[in-house]
Amino acid sequence: SVPLLSHPELEVMFHEFGHAMHTILSTTDLQHLAGTRCAVDFAETPSTLMENFVWDPRVLSQFAFHHTTHQPIPDSLLAEMQSQRHKASGSELQQQLVYARADQ
Repeated sequence: SVPLLSHPELEVMFHEFGHAMHTILSTTDLQHLAGTRCAVDFAETPSTLMENFVWDPRVLSQFAFHHTTHQPIPDSLLAEMQSQRHKASGSELQQQLVYARADQ
């Protein structure tokens, strides 16, 4: 069977792959500082960077296609998705500010 992932699910998968890469590529003699056992901002950086690849048509063209017709994602659909990408960014910023305030 073919794995059917929505775009948000794919974004989560790439995010988590960023954590996996961070863990695999970290080298240290101190186990408690290896991988994602570090400052939260530092642990999230590779994952956030990986999420950006989900929006790149060059990356999507390598594997993203319709499960029955095998057609690639139409450029018009990708453009529409990209135009909606930051639609709720103001609310997300407010949420992060609340988290930062509570973290002090």
